[in-house]
Amino acid sequence: MIPSARQGDLHVCPIPGHIPTPIVTASSDVLANAMNVARVGDVCACGAVIVAGFPSILVNGRPMAHLGSPSSHGGMIVNGSPDVVGGFNAGVDGGDRVVNFSRLGMLRDDGTLDESRLSELVSDPELLLKAQAAGAVVDSDKHQDADMSR
Repeated sequence: MIPSARQGDLHVCPIPGHIPTPIVTASSDVLANAMNVARVGDVCACGAVIVAGFPSILVNGRPMAHLGSPSSHGGMIVNGSPDVVGGFNAGVDGGDRVVNFSRLGMLRDDGTLDESRLSELVSDPELLLKAQAAGAVVDSDKHQDADMSR
């Protein structure tokens, strides 16, 4: 199981001059440990957009972001909630999958979120099949293994 990301959790960006910066946008009404929960499409202080999350855990209609979620700048979220987690598959097919929505066209050419495209992707009953065909599916077990080594 992987820790959920929240507003204020850190993102490490590989762009020269960008230091670790916090997630600055998140859900206004869903909290984890008294912090707003981050979602795919939320933004970090350096301008990076969170591009991957759990399609089976929606927060205000967007997939929940998590420790290890990549960003549009090529960075990733490096911390998260100690006890609000995702990635557990309770008999629902695909419940343990992470989808990189940037590979499915959720970002505009200028790097900003295309809210209607993300909404369309999330509501598509064939999302996981399309994501798999696009090479946009990652097993959460791989993220969990990396997290355990920290």
